[in-house]
Amino acid sequence: GIAFVLIVAVALGFYLNQQAQVQRERAAERAKVAELGLPEGYPLADIPVYPGLKITEKKRDTALSSDNKPMDLWEIKATSTDDKKQIYEFVKEKMMARNMSQTQYISLPTGYGVNYGDEQYYIEYEIEKFARDKETRVVMRVHRIK
Repeated sequence: GIAFVLIVAVALGFYLNQQAQVQRERAAERAKVAELGLPEGYPLADIPVYPGLKITEKKRDTALSSDNKPMDLWEIKATSTDDKKQIYEFVKEKMMARNMSQTQYISLPTGYGVNYGDEQYYIEYEIEKFARDKETRVVMRVHRIK
């Protein structure tokens, strides 16, 4: 009887500690999202953003997938002083590390249009710098199936 109570108490303590850790991680991610100026609820742990982006516009919305499933949508418009190829290489490396499939790739003299997807996310990137631009423009649209 006492052994059973001890086992249950240890298991409960472990469970509560684990839940507290998850809550701390979520709070830290929410704080980081706010610090970076990203839209509320942005899935930063899953989809990183290029370091040093200057967010110029942000939006959180909903959308429907091609098979009418509800989706979360985050749209970020930003600029960077870094070269468009450097930003593209960062995006490619991070998405491939997540084992995402590249579903579209367009390379133009002004930049890149590239999309990635997996079972949970569909992400569109536009990375461009026109001759008149002082900085590289970045547009990200992150769709997540609910």
